[in-house]
Amino acid sequence: VLNHWKWPSPIRLTNPDRIRELKFEVWDPLRNKKDLAPIITPSYPPMNSTFNVNKSTLAVLKKELMRGEKISSRLMNENLGTEDILKIWEELMEKRNFFLEHRDYLQVKLSGPEDEDEFNKYYGFVQSKMRQLVLSLEPPYMFGVQCTPYPKAMEHPDQK
Repeated sequence: VLNHWKWPSPIRLTNPDRIRELKFEVWDPLRNKKDLAPIITPSYPPMNSTFNVNKSTLAVLKKELMRGEKISSRLMNENLGTEDILKIWEELMEKRNFFLEHRDYLQVKLSGPEDEDEFNKYYGFVQSKMRQLVLSLEPPYMFGVQCTPYPKAMEHPDQK
């Protein structure tokens, strides 16, 4: 189903009514037209849980959904034995290697205060700016670039 979803139509499990007495802002498709792949939380107030999805990450999601559909469709074969089914599930859950799948990448090297608390504040600040960096590398600013963020920090092997 998700592989054929017509984005940016929102995915909703429920359609909650606005509770005016609570005065919470709720997700509204008319006010949030820039959301590329909205998945709306079923709790109140409804919010878009995927507000950080950009053009590049949506392309990755679509590619992975196609891959998942292709692999999991083989499970429909009635002649599969338990071992075959387990192999298909292993293939579906196979860990991906970001650095083998991407020939080129941009590395952001962070160095900061030695004090752990100060460094963590600085690190959080830099992390909060990564979304803007990714967006600045996408079209129309950089034609033909697909920027796929790698959301995990890595320590240099020669340093603590």
